[in-house]
Amino acid sequence: MSANQSYPSHGGNLTWARKYYKKEELIDFSANINPLGCSNFIYQSITANLSLIEQYPDPECTSLKKELSLFYGVDEESIVVGNGASELLYLLCKAISPSKALTLAPSFSEYLKAAKACGASVEELVLHETNDFQLELPILKRRIAQYDLIFLCNPNNPVGNIYTRELIKDIADLCYEHKTYLLVDESFLDFVKNKARFSVLLEIKTNPYLIVLSSLTKFFALPGLRIGCCFGNKELIKKVKEIKDPWNVNCFAQLAGLVSLQDKDFQARSIEFITKEKERLYQELTKIPLLKVFYPSVNFILVKILTENMTSTKLTRLLAEKGVLVRNCNTFNGLGEKFIRVAVRTREENNLLIKNLEKIILSGGKSD
Repeated sequence: MSANQSYPSHGGNLTWARKYYKKEELIDFSANINPLGCSNFIYQSITANLSLIEQYPDPECTSLKKELSLFYGVDEESIVVGNGASELLYLLCKAISPSKALTLAPSFSEYLKAAKACGASVEELVLHETNDFQLELPILKRRIAQYDLIFLCNPNNPVGNIYTRELIKDIADLCYEHKTYLLVDESFLDFVKNKARFSVLLEIKTNPYLIVLSSLTKFFALPGLRIGCCFGNKELIKKVKEIKDPWNVNCFAQLAGLVSLQDKDFQARSIEFITKEKERLYQELTKIPLLKVFYPSVNFILVKILTENMTSTKLTRLLAEKGVLVRNCNTFNGLGEKFIRVAVRTREENNLLIKNLEKIILSGGKSD
């Protein structure tokens, strides 16, 4: 069995990690969730509405869609809500039914899986470390006409780089010209200050081949409830609604999403904290020798191990023994056994990560 077959394809799998590392208490740096947790109003709202468990959830997510429309500035008819962004990803692929698709590598693994699940042939455009995993636009432009569907993650997970709105719009315009669907995953963009400089969401109003995916799981810290949304032309959104499960978003997820979008103080505090703390964590990580740290645009940081006697699998295990769970990037195409990804958590937790990471690297991985 190869190393990456031992690992789940996503971070945040604490059930697996506790069993695999035989460690009950783990601080989870492997999942990129808001370190401040969710809005306090969510607990109050769910507790006050427990009787909803006896009713079917609203299949149209009417109240939540209305709030999403106000929050993002998009017509309700252009929105569909899902049981996490991942469900919508699979539904979109089914609705578009591409014969040939393109994704980046490294990037979120579910793009490739979702396209293959609907029978598409999938190719990867490899991003090179020598170019800090930046997208080489001329190469992509030359290939657009070959595909029915292209996936772009902005900011890109697990790399952490971000593309400007102008660059993505340029790609989207070419996709329109060639009748190629462009799915832009903006699931982490809510963490970014001045996100309007990077989002192409409003371009869906004039570009029927542009789709924007977003997640309420990450920024609003609702991974246990699973909620995401998709924005696109009304005909495509209608098609997705026709093939989705009628009650795909449970009543508490709908309620939590609504409350989260309304809590502006929580949103402002989260952005302020993460913006400062990711910069501090980045600076502290760069002080640790034998590590290459990639500058983050968002709430996670990609780290390369430069010492020969340490792999990502070994480092992940040694950190887990200290109660710190990081994302082993050996499951990402284009990375392998020299990369880990760490989420930005609270200052105290980040300090614990820094302390243990430095100790392990400087000792060459020797046990205490």
